[in-house]
Amino acid sequence: MKYMVFIRTPRFNRSAKTQHIRVTPRDLHIIHHVFRYRLLSSKQIATLTEGSHQNLLRRLKLLYNNRYLDRPISQLDYYRAGGSHPMIYALGNRGADLIQAKFGIPRTEIDWTAKNRSVKRLFIQHTLSVSEILVRLKSRCRDSDVEFLEKEKALRNLAGTSPAHKKLGWNVSVPFNKDVFSIGVIPDYLFGLRPQNGTDTVYFFLEVDRGTMPVMRKNLNQTSFYRKLLAYHETWRQELHTSLFGLKRFRVLVVVNSKERLSHLIAANKLLNDGKGSGIFLFASMSDVDSCENILNLPFIDGHGDSTSSLLTDIGS
Repeated sequence: MKYMVFIRTPRFNRSAKTQHIRVTPRDLHIIHHVFRYRLLSSKQIATLTEGSHQNLLRRLKLLYNNRYLDRPISQLDYYRAGGSHPMIYALGNRGADLIQAKFGIPRTEIDWTAKNRSVKRLFIQHTLSVSEILVRLKSRCRDSDVEFLEKEKALRNLAGTSPAHKKLGWNVSVPFNKDVFSIGVIPDYLFGLRPQNGTDTVYFFLEVDRGTMPVMRKNLNQTSFYRKLLAYHETWRQELHTSLFGLKRFRVLVVVNSKERLSHLIAANKLLNDGKGSGIFLFASMSDVDSCENILNLPFIDGHGDSTSSLLTDIGS
């Protein structure tokens, strides 16, 4: 009796005899999502993509073998525990070429394979957490009467955005203990939510906290989450959101890694605004996000720490 021998291709070595493919609109959709969010797991890609899950996994493998996508090898360190985990994908060099050809986004001289090889566990952990929030928001907006505006579209829509501020980031002067500090603000993401039956868009700066920095320090020379809260509060107080981005208002969505960390950040926020706390913030833990059916209805704790508000309530939908 003859037995067929199946040889499993190593997960992080591209096949030398790969099947060449014609990139379909669905492939382009996948590649664009991976480019936009930097890292996505196969599970997150499936949430954003219609069709059979098994067919998607086979297609992702072909996109990887044809260098449109990449598989950062450091995910082995990220998934140190045993068991099966969804594969994590990043942009490949041919994918970057395609993004430039189809969307006019400059390719630059980045070697994406080398860049993906250099990412570390903490970067993967943080980036996937950011992606998880965005994927949940986008998928729920797709099934509701709310439009989800990605960062690129949000920045294009902001009337006050000058060419110097096409990239998301700014500096703000922060008074602290009789000194003034210049603090740079670079949110994890910017997105907008717009009701289909309305005209006003509410913009949110997203901050995902994995508990890797102290909540507070004695001064603002070193990073702390309180320093970040101060910078956002001063941005609002000095109306930089209007002068830089043309925003009438904004909220800061803060998602943290644990309930204990959540209580510490809410306490730190209450130190702002003469002990009243800053109402621009909305807080939740990642476990809250994981357990809720619809993130749009999740009751976020407001910046004063004494009430809750959902994103749908905030945008008036």
